[in-house]
Amino acid sequence: MASGAPVAASNIPAIAEATGDAAALFEPSEPEDIAAVVSGVLDAPERFAAAGPERAAAFTWAETARRHEAVYVAAGAT
Repeated sequence: MASGAPVAASNIPAIAEATGDAAALFEPSEPEDIAAVVSGVLDAPERFAAAGPERAAAFTWAETARRHEAVYVAAGAT
């Protein structure tokens, strides 16, 4: 995603949350769905290739640290 490669990925919650709209998602237990989604991405990769770097840019070490700190502060306030 970060390098601008179009992405097809499993629609499990953690991956769906991380990729947002920057990936085409498929049901991992459905081979036909996997094939259809991958084929769709390969046929028209532009949207996903363009969206990937922008989405990946949101995942920085600074943002990770900020979110962890917020959790610890909230936990300490209770």
